[in-house]
Amino acid sequence: MNLFLEVKTKIDEFITYYLEKLVDVNKQLLFTPLCGECGNSMKHRKEDALKQGYFVCSANHKRIHIAVEEINNLVTKTVLNYVQSLSIPLVKNVIPKQVSAAQKKLQNALESTASKYLDASLKLCTSDGKAKSLISSYLEGIQVLKDKYNDLEKDLLFLQQLSGEVKDITQLLSQLNFDFTEQEIQRLIELFVANISVYKTHLHIDLFLSSFVKDFDAS
Repeated sequence: MNLFLEVKTKIDEFITYYLEKLVDVNKQLLFTPLCGECGNSMKHRKEDALKQGYFVCSANHKRIHIAVEEINNLVTKTVLNYVQSLSIPLVKNVIPKQVSAAQKKLQNALESTASKYLDASLKLCTSDGKAKSLISSYLEGIQVLKDKYNDLEKDLLFLQQLSGEVKDITQLLSQLNFDFTEQEIQRLIELFVANISVYKTHLHIDLFLSSFVKDFDAS
């Protein structure tokens, strides 16, 4: 009986360790990169459940692959370097103004597109049913305007979300020594990294806010 309990305890300890390690490994998957050749999301593979594994191209571009640990280190370093290049006044004051200006521009474009959509719909409804060529042209124009409206809505929603995220970024940047915890680094990566493309020889990392910073630097 004692031997049974001792063995059971060892097994329970191993299971606990295994599950904790599995959770820890899964936490290391901070993002899913894209293949630089085809633009498809890469597949995560691992030969051992307790190893971080690696990413490969889902379209079988055999030379496009990278270890999870390697890409995590590169992205973390890139984000931390980028964070240290930013100033709190820039993030707190300048970028929100630029985001707001971009929102206003998109909102005006959205309203203009909606107005054109209604005009085109009205022309379709009042057109002579016999003019089939015109009807086809109206329908194509309406579809183009509808697609444009949907794209503008998505862009506007993105900027609205970005406004909230800038507040989180400002709070994190207020740490003067930039001594971030692991959780804070993961949050920074979530906030800053838009896309990661893996090529044969390098990574391309798209960062949120970078275009706004470039606009500010150029002014």
